[in-house]
Amino acid sequence: MAALVIGPTWPSAASFALVWKFLTACVVSGPLMPSTQFRACAQIVQGLLQPFDAVIVFGIQPKLLVNVMKCPKCDYQLPEERPSCPQCGIIFAKYFKYHPEPSATPEPALEPVVITLSKDQESSWFQEAPVSGLHLLGRLVIFIGLVIWSWQLISPSIASNAVGGSFLHSINLPFHEAGHIIFRPFGAFITSLGGTLGQLLMPSVCAGVLLLKSRDPFGASVALWWVGENFLDIAPYINDARAGVLPLLGGNFGHSAPYGFHDWQYILNESGLLQHDHALAKMAFGIGSLVMLFSLYCGGFLLLKQYRFWHKNHV
Repeated sequence: MAALVIGPTWPSAASFALVWKFLTACVVSGPLMPSTQFRACAQIVQGLLQPFDAVIVFGIQPKLLVNVMKCPKCDYQLPEERPSCPQCGIIFAKYFKYHPEPSATPEPALEPVVITLSKDQESSWFQEAPVSGLHLLGRLVIFIGLVIWSWQLISPSIASNAVGGSFLHSINLPFHEAGHIIFRPFGAFITSLGGTLGQLLMPSVCAGVLLLKSRDPFGASVALWWVGENFLDIAPYINDARAGVLPLLGGNFGHSAPYGFHDWQYILNESGLLQHDHALAKMAFGIGSLVMLFSLYCGGFLLLKQYRFWHKNHV
């Protein structure tokens, strides 16, 4: 009799049908079939299944073996479990003692990640990458310059227009005029107010980008100082709403220029607050002074933290 052992690749449908007919004949008429005829049929099926890695194993009773044993060393397929391989002669018990079969181990469960912030990392607004000693020195020079400049701009009176004589006034002026153009679609009143909004929005945007995008808190403190300086810059303009003695762009003056040419004269007159021009100017000057002082406090705080970190790692 014979048994059919199927290898790793199954035969096609047509070949499998021939094999099935052969096995059926073996089961039904196997005992009555002459051995020579049976061997001839087996050799025919062996030839059909050879391309598909199938083997005919002669035995006592025909049966289909699917789960056969495979030698781990020579890959010889055994029709039944045996203590050793007839092909290479290894003893399976001894082989698996020194070559254990890989077993599927469950993946370890993921544990939650706990991040503990140190005291220096608690405030993300004032956290940035460490700087070099030269970088720290450059920031210190900028900080000292801003402190001296703040004193020169805040200590004089509003009427002296000390901020108007600073070169920063020439930097603020283009943003002031651009604000008139940007806010022109919103009517005459907002167009006049747009000049002041333009020169306040530009440094505010710089401070936001430096703080949130670039993660440069010290740079953001400098931009915040610039915001405060712009409040000081518009204070003399508000204070001049009734007097109209400040020179305007183009060589005009508020008292001689057409109505609406002086921004704050038009804004306060249209809103009914012209008599409060001095009080509003002092308010703007006070807001600007506080913003500048607060920015200096933030900048000094950051420099102190960076110096301590640098000193800890280099001294």
